[in-house]
Amino acid sequence: MSQAVELIRFRVTEPRASTFVEGRSQVDAAMTTLAGFVNSELIQVSGEEWLLIVRWESREAVTAAQAITANMQVISDWIAKADQFLSFDTADVRYQSSAT
Repeated sequence: MSQAVELIRFRVTEPRASTFVEGRSQVDAAMTTLAGFVNSELIQVSGEEWLLIVRWESREAVTAAQAITANMQVISDWIAKADQFLSFDTADVRYQSSAT
């Protein structure tokens, strides 16, 4: 069974960037209670464009989690820190390198 990821893009202007980044730890604290959560990465792609990658053990885990996270206040509060929600995708990981 392969891992799955959520790919979520935001637009965040500089005045909000530090609050946006700092607020992610509260979301991840809540996410660790969900079965199958592996980790998340918050990446600044360009000046105002940000990409959140949330990694899950499987597609089934991400689907089950989405039913729960859709109503989690901590997530809604964090998303409100962004200037704009741009996109949301779920994808299956087909290749993953391993550390040597």
